[in-house]
Amino acid sequence: MTSQVTSQVTRKVMFITGASRRLGAEIARTFAARGFHVIVHARSENPDAVALTRAIGESHGRNQGKASLITGDLAAEAERARVVAAIDARVDHVDVLVNNASAFEYDFPGRGEVAQLRRSLEVHAVAPFALIETFARRATAQRRLDVFNILDQKLAHVNPDYYSYTVGKAALHAITQCWQAADVKAVRVFGILPGTLYPSGPQTGQEFEAASRANLLAHAPTAQDVCDAIRFFHENPGLPAQDLAVDAGERLTRRQRDPAYDARFTSRG
Repeated sequence: MTSQVTSQVTRKVMFITGASRRLGAEIARTFAARGFHVIVHARSENPDAVALTRAIGESHGRNQGKASLITGDLAAEAERARVVAAIDARVDHVDVLVNNASAFEYDFPGRGEVAQLRRSLEVHAVAPFALIETFARRATAQRRLDVFNILDQKLAHVNPDYYSYTVGKAALHAITQCWQAADVKAVRVFGILPGTLYPSGPQTGQEFEAASRANLLAHAPTAQDVCDAIRFFHENPGLPAQDLAVDAGERLTRRQRDPAYDARFTSRG
């Protein structure tokens, strides 16, 4: 009985934005299995988010990890405030914040739209900026905050595809680096730069398979690789905040186009 009570009291809390599916969902499943209370965020209530939250609840016992679902459009200030209020109603502290939500819509220099850029900046920069500030001010030496900003390996060698998305991720990278330079003692802000984990835009399965292996290690990185990197940093509090590319060396190939538009893998122009 004592061990059960202790587990309930010490369970850590992870808040993951954009966690309905793909990488966000994999992070949620991984850390729920490690005993975390995972708060799954989705822009709106959808079958994937509901199913993920339910599956975590059914897979793990009462004291072995749990999941809660919170919805809200992070591009809207009022809804961001409502999301934070909903978190506060469920938990008294956030130990790990994963800024994973993304606005991934295609555009290209010369054909860009300010409205699309504005949404990208709201989702990729403004929302993470606000969430980090909110939870960092509550961090203490006894209960620290680790932040993991999900970036993109393309920031190491920018290509013009997904123009607004790229600008938004670059802004999030700047936020990440500012926090690293500030060296706030109770807060660590990491930048994780994944490679080709999932199909990009109009890619076919065959195109994705070829592109995902076109890196220095000749094999695709995985979502579990990202989860392992987050776990390693979080479980080693003596490591300083830093950036890590989880891309099997993709960034070092210096691609000129996004994999979905790379002539080596597709005839798409």
